[in-house]
Amino acid sequence: MAAKKNIGLVTWFGTPNYGTNLQAYALYKALEERDCNVKIIRRFKEPFNLKNIKDNFFYAHGIRRFWKYGRDRFPAKTRRIRSFCRREMQIADIYTPGDVHRLLESTDLFVAGSDQLWNCRDHFRGFEFLEFAAGKKKISYATSIGTAEIPDEYKEKVKEYLSDFQYISLREQSGASSIAEVTGRDDIATVLDPVLLQDREFWESFSGSARQMPAIPEGYVLYYILKKIPSAYSLPRDDRRKAVIIPSGENPDFTLPGATIVPDAGLREFVALVRGASLVVTDSFHGTALAIALERQFINLKRFSDSDIASQNIRLKDLLDRLGIDDRTWQGEMPAPIDYAPVRARLEILRKESAAYLEKALAD
Repeated sequence: MAAKKNIGLVTWFGTPNYGTNLQAYALYKALEERDCNVKIIRRFKEPFNLKNIKDNFFYAHGIRRFWKYGRDRFPAKTRRIRSFCRREMQIADIYTPGDVHRLLESTDLFVAGSDQLWNCRDHFRGFEFLEFAAGKKKISYATSIGTAEIPDEYKEKVKEYLSDFQYISLREQSGASSIAEVTGRDDIATVLDPVLLQDREFWESFSGSARQMPAIPEGYVLYYILKKIPSAYSLPRDDRRKAVIIPSGENPDFTLPGATIVPDAGLREFVALVRGASLVVTDSFHGTALAIALERQFINLKRFSDSDIASQNIRLKDLLDRLGIDDRTWQGEMPAPIDYAPVRARLEILRKESAAYLEKALAD
């Protein structure tokens, strides 16, 4: 029997954002399911001077949040998410050049993905482009640039960073086209986000061990809103007492009269709440992706103006178009219920194509 490949995964995880951690876990498990030994590499700063070593330590232990970002409005949620990540995934913390050397020596393949690792309008870090792993085999899976294109000022550097990737795949077709233009490559693929790479059975099983939550009304409408969007208050509902709200750190004060607030849901509880909802209302990419994976009715709210140069609306437009449900974005009236039979058929084709791509990239 061939030895398992040792994979170093660079992705986002450990923050209080549900989608960030669910996509990381979904990709981690997808790699494990393909007979790989996986370690998620916690982001670290170079060069390894005293300040950066201190920052790396603080970041790994969650200290940075308190002195840089102030009080955590939902500390129980943050503790649950961080505890889940430590318990369910192997994590490589890097503090010194020796740690990097040992990581490179023990790792067969580095994977970048998924989420908005390559959103250069929001941030630009060589770490997310695997700059530290020169000379090693590198691939990306479902990485996103978040917006429609790479800003001009970063194109040359992005081209340099990606020049030694054996396989590159993006989550959105627009992102794949932009990276193809920047790199001059004609082999850039588009694949499913890891949340959708895993099927309904996976997420139902995942949520099966959720802890007991406060009394939730039957037939509830779940709201998970990351940005202050006026339309979130105006959706027509017959009974506001059936609203259940999972507040986010970005939009902690969102509420509706009579709503049930669940401020401390962990990852399994979040999935369980999506699974049981009669309707999911969200502006979250992964909230939407999870609703689709679990075949729930949902409404997507636009988080940005389409004219905004930093708009991330393209992420959801691309996904909904590919699945033939582009009417789910709120336009002032409730759309017809989703017939999931054709969506399921499209999704199964895309899931098989994405799995085949990942397996080939891992094997070559």
